[in-house]
Amino acid sequence: MHRASLTWFTIAAGVGTVHAAASLYWALGGDALADTVGAWAVAWRAGSPVAAGFALAAIGLVKLTAASVPWISARSGGPRGALRLLCWAGSVLLVAYGLANTAVANLALVGVVGSVDDLAATRGHAWLWDPLFLVWGLVLGVGLWQTRRRLARREVTLALTQGDVRSDQVCDQNRPGAAPLGRIDDAEPSSSSAFAGGVPL
Repeated sequence: MHRASLTWFTIAAGVGTVHAAASLYWALGGDALADTVGAWAVAWRAGSPVAAGFALAAIGLVKLTAASVPWISARSGGPRGALRLLCWAGSVLLVAYGLANTAVANLALVGVVGSVDDLAATRGHAWLWDPLFLVWGLVLGVGLWQTRRRLARREVTLALTQGDVRSDQVCDQNRPGAAPLGRIDDAEPSSSSAFAGGVPL
């Protein structure tokens, strides 16, 4: 894959890994920036630490998988097929979710949308977590878009190559004395073949 295209997937993987690392950090009992998610999250962890830990660990692993799989696939020339469609769906979801929540949180901070009941959480969603979702989705989308034409050209080249091979076979078939196409094993050996003790030389 072209290095510039891989760079976009690398950035997307990095942003997603940051998000995943935060969830895994909280799952292990970390407290830093927990209040930027919401007071409800802090209270939930305090009241049900085991359940909250497992839930946050699962969320973190899902984020980490979503961040790493497109990058791993891109390193081998992908993503392709169903995985590519899934990546596009994830990109659209991340952009829509991140953009909507970033906009709403910032509007709330300036007093356009209701009142702010949890200032730390509103700032966290306006300036950190939801913008990260937005950037993650946008960068992943750019990587997918840049590789779209290259994958299409590769498929066309492969089709043309296969067509050339087939054409060569047809041309060989039209030569005098050629074996029928697909039945090479049934062809009579040429008069130039030499045998010694029944073993072809």
